[in-house]
Amino acid sequence: MTFRTELYPKDSGINITYNDQLLLVGSCFSENIGHRLSQFKYSTVVNPLGIIYHPKPLHNLLKDAANDIRVSEKDLIQNIDGKYIAWNIHSRLSTTNVQESLANINNGMAKLRSSLIHADYIFLTYGTAYYYHHKEFGTVANCHKFPSSHFDKKLSTSAELLDDFNDLLSTITTINQKAKILLTISPVRHIKDGIIENSRSKAALITTAHSICEQHLNCHYLPSYELLIDDLRDYRFYADDMVHPTAKAIDYVWSKISPIILDLSESKLRASIQKLIAAAAHRPFNPNSQEHQKFMASQKLAVEQILADYPSLDFSEELKAFDL
Repeated sequence: MTFRTELYPKDSGINITYNDQLLLVGSCFSENIGHRLSQFKYSTVVNPLGIIYHPKPLHNLLKDAANDIRVSEKDLIQNIDGKYIAWNIHSRLSTTNVQESLANINNGMAKLRSSLIHADYIFLTYGTAYYYHHKEFGTVANCHKFPSSHFDKKLSTSAELLDDFNDLLSTITTINQKAKILLTISPVRHIKDGIIENSRSKAALITTAHSICEQHLNCHYLPSYELLIDDLRDYRFYADDMVHPTAKAIDYVWSKISPIILDLSESKLRASIQKLIAAAAHRPFNPNSQEHQKFMASQKLAVEQILADYPSLDFSEELKAFDL
């Protein structure tokens, strides 16, 4: 008997290689997938300005970066913690020193712009269609601990989000005509909005993503959301907060998504890299033994052989481990 419905994602037409530049932005699920890609040594930039859940502030930030717009001191405001924040940027870049905050944010903007220019693939992960509209500053990515009375909470429609995306795509095309866009919906449950409200929100995002892909040949949908919600479909795959996926759930989504986006001819290289990562994490019982020293030498040789063909890959952490 079968007690679950397993999803087998269709061929995406995507073929990511080790020569490609990748940019992942949006919800924290972007960071989950970005971490997997980074582990396999892909050239990856992930959320240089922090996590953003709603498409509109995410699009605004990407458009500002594409247009080389920088944040100035007048764009910052101090929150209750004394940190100087910018409304569309995550507070992890903010400090209690205004110049330091500006430097962090504008360095992130410069990195984002460079990534947009050079990216072969841009992953956009949308988290929620609910957003906060500040009564003075407009749509914001984060409330930054300001009182709720300063904001109106709103739900974007799929038509609004589609128009906003089309504006973003037009802007990106002015600096990068080669990039392909990969759209995913985060399986993280925004149940603070309410369970029914979360479903409405995700429905708007899913409709938007499919409308985008129907209109643009360079845009592709990856079913991360469906793999967790409809395939795994079990609270065992959520953390204790019942909101975020567990590591096992993310590994499962990765196991289903990676074969349809990563170049098949490089699968042996990925397998070799995975073995090297595992070897670097290994802690021997007797590190001074002749056997272990021989093992370390063989691992360093394996790294050198890969670097001979792929000199841009970064094995600095693994090489440190093999020198111990």
